[in-house]
Amino acid sequence: MKSVFRAALLFWLLLPSVPAWAKGRSSQLLVGSHVQIAPGETRDQDLVCLACHVVVDGALDGDLVLVGGRLDVNGSVTGDVVVLAGPTTLGEHASLGGDLANIGGRLARAPGALVAGNVSASGPGGLPVGVGMGLLLGLGFGLLVPAMVCGLLAALLAYAVMGERRVGAIAGAIHQHAGLAVLAGAAGCIAWIFLSHSPRLLRPVTAPVHIALALLLLLALVAGYTGLSFAVGRRVAGRSSPLGFTMIGALVIAAIQVIPVLGWLAILFFAWLALGGCILSGFGAAPNWFERRRRAV
Repeated sequence: MKSVFRAALLFWLLLPSVPAWAKGRSSQLLVGSHVQIAPGETRDQDLVCLACHVVVDGALDGDLVLVGGRLDVNGSVTGDVVVLAGPTTLGEHASLGGDLANIGGRLARAPGALVAGNVSASGPGGLPVGVGMGLLLGLGFGLLVPAMVCGLLAALLAYAVMGERRVGAIAGAIHQHAGLAVLAGAAGCIAWIFLSHSPRLLRPVTAPVHIALALLLLLALVAGYTGLSFAVGRRVAGRSSPLGFTMIGALVIAAIQVIPVLGWLAILFFAWLALGGCILSGFGAAPNWFERRRRAV
């Protein structure tokens, strides 16, 4: 546990150097799409997909994050692969150059499949049944309507305060740098936890600072969720107004998050993605705000 925490803290300290290597690799956020990399085809990018069916028969030179979809690999992926709430199938010719994490889904691995890194799988087989599952389902559906209403109200209020330009900038940062946004959001959460629980910083005189940091994190999450809702709504809805895209996206995100067990695991992913989009865009200043600031320094 200590080694993981130290590695996460080291990542936060090295975060400003990430764009140096990320500039050469694009990242893409897809929702409800069918992605197929044909044999002989090579894509040099990171993929972040929500409710997608991804088929890799060729080569993907990057990382892959899939939430609520299906992954079939019979080619090669050079980076890490994370599948949340979805089945993963590795064919006999599959080759993964990094780690593989499959959470809340079935993992089928052929004898010839190669994984260079660690493999961690946590399928739904151990979920309780009967009364236990009934309670989980009841709790999930009981939270559905309140979550949707709260999400819509928060997105509507944030959109009214920030305006279309800033919301669009956050959505642009999430769409253009989805992989980096997840990493930046995770680093931001880890940094806040470290600062709020450090014994050296827990003093009465620093209480206003902790309150200000917590408020800043909350505002960043709300702003990021609004931009994420705009990005998701723009992908799902064919035609609508910017406000309509935001409302539709907020409904889709809320519906995913209240799915018992599996959807709740996606809450952390959405929080990291939303917070990272807000960080990279500078609270909606520009989609590439973080990279511009780094170049200026």
